[in-house]
Amino acid sequence: MEYFELQDVTQVLPHRGDSILIDQVVEQGPDSVLVSIIVGDSPWLCDGEGRVAPWVAIEYMAQAVAAFEGLLAAQARQSQRPGFLVSVTGLGLPDAPFHSGDRLWAASRRTLGRPGLGVVAHRCSLHRSDPREGGAALAQGRFSVAIAQATEVPKP
Repeated sequence: MEYFELQDVTQVLPHRGDSILIDQVVEQGPDSVLVSIIVGDSPWLCDGEGRVAPWVAIEYMAQAVAAFEGLLAAQARQSQRPGFLVSVTGLGLPDAPFHSGDRLWAASRRTLGRPGLGVVAHRCSLHRSDPREGGAALAQGRFSVAIAQATEVPKP
């Protein structure tokens, strides 16, 4: 697989502006991605004390899925495709909130589906420390995502 040289996550995410919650693609493999997150201080996610509810872990992990699928589309020279979360099973969430400024890692591994079929499944996890160094999962689940049909990007 040809790896895409990523300079900016907006190149592979269909999200824009404040809806982008991941900061960087740290590592990409043929069926996986690891992204880093610096928990922001957006008023639509944080309370008055800079805390972010544990359920936001679902969106952090979903954006890791989106980054992986966006990287695949970019490598195939296809346009960004919106995805729609169909289901999350086996979900485990942390008991405590995140805090603005916390660094997190989200890992996603595609377990089912192929490009062009429409629905894919990923095993996702969220960590407080780098999972490559043994960081335990704070949150995890199996995410099923419907992905819009791919279109070719015109060659320059």
